[in-house]
Amino acid sequence: MPATVSEIKRIAPERFMTKLSSLWAHQRAELAQIVGDPPDLDRVQPEDWARWKKEQEAALLILMVGVSSQYLQQLMDQMPDQTVDPDAVEREFLREMRRRSRSASRHVMRTTRDRFEQAVRDQRRSGEPAEQTARQILREILNRSRSATVTRTELTAARTAAVFAVSTIQAERGIDHQLIWRMNPCDHCEV
Repeated sequence: MPATVSEIKRIAPERFMTKLSSLWAHQRAELAQIVGDPPDLDRVQPEDWARWKKEQEAALLILMVGVSSQYLQQLMDQMPDQTVDPDAVEREFLREMRRRSRSASRHVMRTTRDRFEQAVRDQRRSGEPAEQTARQILREILNRSRSATVTRTELTAARTAAVFAVSTIQAERGIDHQLIWRMNPCDHCEV
């Protein structure tokens, strides 16, 4: 039986980034070991990329639900009784989280693979001795900055999915509503 949103422990956004960075460090080390030095991309099998994508997908799903589950509960608590079926909202929310984690992991792995292959090709084309090892190249590709960017993007997507889950179920029940997005003021400008 699949876990419900309420059964998944809430994860703080900072822990999301830490866990994602940790997964990337593990995958980075494994990939560096496979390709060797100098890097030989032919050693990486399609099954390796597929496995790493699955690991990312599972981690993203758990992390995204963990971060946004409290937000979903807050939205549900604001709904008048009988407005929406909590089980239907949860199913819609989890469906969207699964879709988003698949999409995000596919994009992250494709970008990682493309950047790594390009860096190795550039290194070979230069004709100069290999200055960068596979580990150095991968550290530049799977770094904390990229992890932070993916974290911000996926946290926003997870919270948006919670709002849309409630909105979708309301619409299916014929409840007229409008989504009004309220933004917090930016610390860096007047918006």
